[in-house]
Amino acid sequence: MTDLSGYDAAYPPASPPGDQVVFGYLGGDTPNAWTPAEWAAQKARYRVGIWTRSNPVGASQGTSEGRAAAAAWRLLGAPAGTLIGLDFETAVNGAYVTAFDAAAVAGGCKVALYGSKSTLFENPKTSGGYWVADVTGKPHVYPGAVITQYEFESGWDDDEVAGSLIGSLWDTQGGTEMALTQTDAELVATTLLNTAIARAGNTASGAEKGDTSLYEVLAWSDAGLQGTHDLIEVLDTDVEKIGQPTVDATELAEALAGNAAFVAAIAAAVVAQIGTDLKAASQ
Repeated sequence: MTDLSGYDAAYPPASPPGDQVVFGYLGGDTPNAWTPAEWAAQKARYRVGIWTRSNPVGASQGTSEGRAAAAAWRLLGAPAGTLIGLDFETAVNGAYVTAFDAAAVAGGCKVALYGSKSTLFENPKTSGGYWVADVTGKPHVYPGAVITQYEFESGWDDDEVAGSLIGSLWDTQGGTEMALTQTDAELVATTLLNTAIARAGNTASGAEKGDTSLYEVLAWSDAGLQGTHDLIEVLDTDVEKIGQPTVDATELAEALAGNAAFVAAIAAAVVAQIGTDLKAASQ
């Protein structure tokens, strides 16, 4: 099977190369999480999202960030079972890797673990295999890996992707999942609930907590576009009024199921904060 050409970039290039696969960032300790519009501007047929964690601390963090990465990827419209990357740089932390991979798989993703060839293989192999940096300047797939980063360019890095991975890549010409399954909806609901808890924290007064539940805020979607705009504004700039959610994930999932367009509309506002918020909630 023929290998595929790809590129990864911290910031989406305005004039991207004519490669088949684009790797963009979802969150973690990356300086820039790509927006839906930035993804759409890249013309490569196949997409792979990346979660960055260069300073992992253990299994608990791996679990929360694996869930966040999967939620971010699926909210962009990626089909179930498609690949994301975990950018580990030179880190070695088996507990984090194993926990992240398990949580991401449960959330509907496979994981390719990226790192330097000097340290990468000291970590456990993930569900999607190894993605290694072996900068030779020539396209190749390093032995034992499925993706190889082989050259640093001025605006992006060049990658070679094993042809065997093609069934695990998000194929933008193959359509996206526009309807949420109940499982998808419960994952999104849990993430949104955790995000609301983390962002509200202890800043909301008792009265405010009784005023507006996350469920009521989400119900604004029935008002159409203006309601969606208001929701984004509240989640982004006025989180104190959300307070502690008064419904569980199952109830919220019922409100979200079958409403993928609404979820996509709020995804950009919520996903950018998921990793930070879940980390804050665990402290």
